[in-house]
Amino acid sequence: KVKELKYLKKLNLLGCTKIEDEGLRYISNQFKFIEEIDLGGTNITSVGLRELVKNSPKLKNVSIMGCKKLNNSDD
Repeated sequence: KVKELKYLKKLNLLGCTKIEDEGLRYISNQFKFIEEIDLGGTNITSVGLRELVKNSPKLKNVSIMGCKKLNNSDD
């Protein structure tokens, strides 16, 4: 059960092409203790990325290498 992982600190979604902004919204709302997340190769956009950062107060490290819907200005 995902809800039992509410204290999750690290999450690796590298290559999960089905992850989009809606999934990222769920993650940012569900896992308030997340510190590190690898989103490389996912289909998130800058909108989803901003929401993740806004809703994840403990977030320290985000990897977005290979995200086709992001560009350099989205850092």
